[in-house]
Amino acid sequence: MADNKVIRFYAVDSYPWGYRADGEDKGIIVDWGKAIMSYAELPIEITLAPLSRILADMSTGRADATIHFADDRFMKVSVLAGSTPAQRSGFITLRGNPIGSMEDLYGKVVCQNLGSIYGEAYDSEKRISRLYIGSYTQIIKLVYRKRCDAGVGLIRGLFTKIQALNLPKDTFDNPLYIDQELSGGLLLSKSTIDQKTAGHLKRVMRSLHARNEFERIQERYFTSD
Repeated sequence: MADNKVIRFYAVDSYPWGYRADGEDKGIIVDWGKAIMSYAELPIEITLAPLSRILADMSTGRADATIHFADDRFMKVSVLAGSTPAQRSGFITLRGNPIGSMEDLYGKVVCQNLGSIYGEAYDSEKRISRLYIGSYTQIIKLVYRKRCDAGVGLIRGLFTKIQALNLPKDTFDNPLYIDQELSGGLLLSKSTIDQKTAGHLKRVMRSLHARNEFERIQERYFTSD
């Protein structure tokens, strides 16, 4: 990357991670990206996109950077410059339809975002039917309308979305957490990265962690547990 090159930063188009409101890009990942590049003194251009496009554009070099879970698909096309806070994922159901274990979901339909991963135990389980959709909004609405038996996602993100939809939190039962936490961080495209920029951004990520900046940003968006 040339000095002062605009960093083409992609954020997943899903509330509260990335969304557009009042003519401005907002969200946890958007603000994380802005904080990183501001501290690194690098200009940034933000694009909101679905996960499939982010992966494709990272592989071709149309995107320079994103923040996502560092799974095998992304690690084939990018390098990890530093981690962001791990997130707990799990299942939500309507109150009166509790699930006490993953086995309770055998033969049932779970709504989930297309392309998302939640750990080997769930992702490889063939006895659970899945309905792949595009957003947490759709997950919540389909569970609420009893079109899905459960929804899976990042628990704090799902309950933040429930509040944004003005649905009473006690409409939903206590979540069933998946044991494996999902961790990721700043991913830099192998097609555009150079060692100087990667090294600089790795140092920036360590500095922001030391200041708890990532936690402070996400707490502005998440509701109380």
